[in-house]
Amino acid sequence: MSKSSAHFRPSPAHDSAAARQLQQGYPWLRFSDATLEQDFRENHHRHSRRLVSLYLGIFALLVLALVAVDQWVLHRADNVLLKAIQYSAFFTLMVSVAIAVTENRFTRYYPLVVQCLATSLSMFVVGYELIDRPSGIPTIVLTIFSLYLFVGMRFVIALCLGVSVMVAYLAGMKLMQLPAPELIYDSCVLLLANVVGATAAYMLENLQRTAFLEARLLTEMANRDGLTGIHNRRAFDERLHLLWEQAIREQQSIALLLIDIDHFKAFNDCFGHQAGDHCLKKVAETIATATRRPLDMSARYGGEEFAVLLYDVNRKHVEQVTANIQAALKQLGLSNPVSIPEPHLTVSIGVACVVPHKSRTSYGVVQLADEALYAAKEAGRNQVVIRDVEYADLTTGAFRNANNLIRRLG
Repeated sequence: MSKSSAHFRPSPAHDSAAARQLQQGYPWLRFSDATLEQDFRENHHRHSRRLVSLYLGIFALLVLALVAVDQWVLHRADNVLLKAIQYSAFFTLMVSVAIAVTENRFTRYYPLVVQCLATSLSMFVVGYELIDRPSGIPTIVLTIFSLYLFVGMRFVIALCLGVSVMVAYLAGMKLMQLPAPELIYDSCVLLLANVVGATAAYMLENLQRTAFLEARLLTEMANRDGLTGIHNRRAFDERLHLLWEQAIREQQSIALLLIDIDHFKAFNDCFGHQAGDHCLKKVAETIATATRRPLDMSARYGGEEFAVLLYDVNRKHVEQVTANIQAALKQLGLSNPVSIPEPHLTVSIGVACVVPHKSRTSYGVVQLADEALYAAKEAGRNQVVIRDVEYADLTTGAFRNANNLIRRLG
């Protein structure tokens, strides 16, 4: 695997764990980021479950075809009772694997269950071939290929099982004191089968990991604002919906900060749009530092307006976050001559802090934060207004300051 994926080369503007991993490569089939590795394994197991059922059906048909050839073409006269026991045990294991990959209750334990059943099934085939047909090398080769390609296990686990099958079969042949030329021949064939199967499995998992990272990166890019690099409105709406439902289940609070750059149009007219873009990037970077916890997020809400979602917070924590944002913006030293009374770039922040419940939707918290932002601007800008108790009697869609605006306009 090269240092960077041949399929997709991420730009520096979209730096993320997936982008960094694509650039670094993964020759040992393991991501350096633990969360990314865990997500891949869950995704791999989820997709494998759907395919393994199909592979099991094909494998069962092949076994039945071999049985038919054995009985009606080769006319082998074996012990009927022994045959019945062998095939009953074999198909019991096959059904067990089928149940493991189709039953949702086994989803959590799916990898372990499949590994155990694949090991049992493989060793059963080895034992069957050693007892019933000492020269059954084609069946062992098919078993090794199946472990690498058709059981849905990751490369490392499949490699261990493939080598174990080879060692077990050759050890059994040694104990049966078969001729040395035959033992050497079978050793070479099984070693070659492992090399071919392992190479194919390695390339397959490598491609699966690349496809996973590229899909993840494309999703991240679709949810990022092209200018600032933070989340966009689409990602914000999705996260707000998910956190709202989670907060209802867990009875936790949510805080929404709507942040508007003061006099941004005048800033653009004074310094030009390139300076305006630079300003937006710097403000976005500053705001993003306030969302370091796993469930928090920052987003560009639209134009010069940003949104911050905070999960499981109290009023004191929100006050600290808003104070940190304002202090960090002041340290940036971005001048704005039209900003009054401060000569530097400032923001107005409206905050809604609520505990969601089933009778309300997330539209209410957005409206409450919007009203708080409007109040901050009305108070002279460069202000923070936090609303929490007003949520109880909020009427969604009826903006509280609409009457004031109407009176002012007319």
